[in-house]
Amino acid sequence: MKILFITPTPFFSDRGCHTRILGEYLSLTKYGHQIELVTYHLGRDVEDVVIHRTIKIPWYRKVEAGPSYHKIYIDGLLCLKSLSRVIKFKPDIIHGHLHEGALIGGVVGWLTRIPVIADMQGSLYRELIDHNFFKQNGLVSKIWKFIENTILKMPKFIITSSEFTSNYFHDEHGVPLEKIETVNDGTNAHLIHPTEKNEKLLVSLGIPKDKKIAIYVGVLTKYQGIGLMLETLVHLKRMGSNIFFVIIGFPKIEYYEHMAREMGIEDMIKFMGRISYFDVNKYLNIADIGITAKLSKTEANIKVLDYMAAGLPVVLFDTQINHDLMGELGTYCRYGDAEDMAIKIDFLIKNQQLIEELRPKLRRHVIHHFSWEKEARKIENIYKRLIERRHKPMPSPVP
Repeated sequence: MKILFITPTPFFSDRGCHTRILGEYLSLTKYGHQIELVTYHLGRDVEDVVIHRTIKIPWYRKVEAGPSYHKIYIDGLLCLKSLSRVIKFKPDIIHGHLHEGALIGGVVGWLTRIPVIADMQGSLYRELIDHNFFKQNGLVSKIWKFIENTILKMPKFIITSSEFTSNYFHDEHGVPLEKIETVNDGTNAHLIHPTEKNEKLLVSLGIPKDKKIAIYVGVLTKYQGIGLMLETLVHLKRMGSNIFFVIIGFPKIEYYEHMAREMGIEDMIKFMGRISYFDVNKYLNIADIGITAKLSKTEANIKVLDYMAAGLPVVLFDTQINHDLMGELGTYCRYGDAEDMAIKIDFLIKNQQLIEELRPKLRRHVIHHFSWEKEARKIENIYKRLIERRHKPMPSPVP
């Protein structure tokens, strides 16, 4: 089967949604499918991935997550590139990632009569609110909700990264249940796995050997709760906790470093900046626990799967998305409550026996429930159904 991935993001840029796209791509190609991927001019090439990029726009260099007005014309260029590849590649299916990919795929699919599936990792309307692009319940808010409604009607089928998002699209946007299916995020359990703690790495990072280490890997933005994590450290310092935070990600590193100094916690935290996703395993394995303070209640939280693949217990907010990922294995704290997060972190790092008991359970859980190979089979079956429906003969007219 020939598939065109439309990816309206600077692929590959070492962040959550990109690891989902990569996981789907590599797993589907293992099953014999031929895939090409169209994306922005920005990003890094990845081995074994066929990538076609739009023309270079010198003044646009944004690789971090979040909306931008520049994407209006860049997505126009991506639409032209997608149409060009459809004409040359002649795919059986168009697979549009994110809302812009669904929109571009819908246009190209309408022009070429090729079935389109949309791959959604959350609600566009809710994401723009989370990024403070506009206020909820205003005129702009209503316009964007209408836009999301329109986009969701365009593809033949929609896949989402969580049951919560599937239910949200059905309840809030009226997407029929027969048109939507959950395809979980996955993790590369061969790339991410438990290893011995690298003592030399700890020394090179200047982290005291007697400290317990909590790690965060992801983008550094307000909606990811980075400021709230720093508030958590203030509470932990007041409690006399033996904790050290390693924060990996971008952008706004200088902004959060300054905030840490202002809060008096700079001696308890190390900002690593951006690293390659293919190097993340060695950093996960110097940690004792993983943390995420993500504030979005509708977006995926794929970093949690990598924490579990490395056997790290996770402290995170009590939201439906997080429960869908971890079930009873998560250490949950009250949503948006930095003090409660501090209490849960301190409790966990003081219970080494509990950490050791959780490690193998977390690894087994993520392999059983969130393997890319398993999820790719779901996608493959959706492809087959759409193609069969496309080629199904029309019923004979009633005489």
